[in-house]
Order: sequence, then structure tokens, then C-alpha cells
Amino acid sequence: MSIQLKTDEMLEVLFYTGHPQAALFQRQLEQLADTMADEVAEVLQINRNGPASFEGLAFAGTCAPFEPRSRDQPCPGFLLDFDIEVEEWSDMQDDTT
Repeated sequence: MSIQLKTDEMLEVLFYTGHPQAALFQRQLEQLADTMADEVAEVLQINRNGPASFEGLAFAGTCAPFEPRSRDQPCPGFLLDFDIEVEEWSDMQDDTT
């Protein structure tokens, strides 16, 4: 038996304990997340809306924002399995020109 920690959980432990490389690991994780976010945006044909960032586990860990490319673009069905609601995507469409 073992305890499985996600990358954001490990990073949170390092910050909590004052580990001297916590900030370095945060930057590396955010860089990797930025690279992955570029690929997600490309494959789903949506836009990125800012850099990936680690905000702590209380704020969902490391995240990258995305938005529709056009006003009438439906939310990719695959994203509905994650932390998004159709209404949120529709609100973003209203802001897209």
C-alpha cells in the first residue's frame, strides 16, 4: 500500500515545508503546463487565455485558462468531462469578438 500524491500536492508539500527548490519546481511545472496547454489549444482548436500558473490546491492547483476561438464555437465535448459548464463557455462566447 502507498500514498499517491499528484504533482500539485507534492509542490504544496514542498512550499509548506519551506523547501529551498519549491519555487524552481513551480516554475518548471508551469512551463510544462504552458507547453501542454499550447498543444491542448491546438488539438481542440480553442484559444489560450493566459499562462499556466500554480495557485495552490485551494485554488485548483496548476491551471491554464482557455476560451472559444469564435463566438459560435461550441464547447468541445471532451471538456465537459472536466471543471466546466456549458453556461460558462456560453458566457465566454459573449466576450469573444
